[in-house]
Amino acid sequence: MSMVLKKQRGAVLVITLVILAIITLISVSELNQAGQQVKMITNVQQRDLAFQAAESAMAESMDIISSKPSSEEKNIVAMANSINTVNGGSISVPNTTMSTSDMVVTMSYKAATTNPLRSGFSISAAEDDITIRNTNFTATSTATITSSGATTNVVQGFTYE
Repeated sequence: MSMVLKKQRGAVLVITLVILAIITLISVSELNQAGQQVKMITNVQQRDLAFQAAESAMAESMDIISSKPSSEEKNIVAMANSINTVNGGSISVPNTTMSTSDMVVTMSYKAATTNPLRSGFSISAAEDDITIRNTNFTATSTATITSSGATTNVVQGFTYE
């Protein structure tokens, strides 16, 4: 019987090493999957952060526009300039309230259709005042996180009367 035990001691060592190698491969595979999941979660967080900034910039711009600000306000100037662009181009303005050192937020305006009363200059207003009436616009708020490249656009149509 002692002869049989001597032959089997080497087999136990080989089987143990094979099992250890399999456990090691499974562990490395699980670590790689965990790393990929962290990257996916980070991408989702970056996208959500960009979306929230773009949506906030859109809400802020709509509040400014609906309050009928002066003709020097940058959103109003961009809207007026978009009416006069060639081939219906859009005019962008930076949103300094929502932008950070790692995120750039912009608003762009494109005049979609203009009703019979166009933008222009009022005779009774100051010489450089801009009057916009009955014009349909498409506003696009874009937020880009520079470190990751995550970008989100929020688009909204409205009529300025």
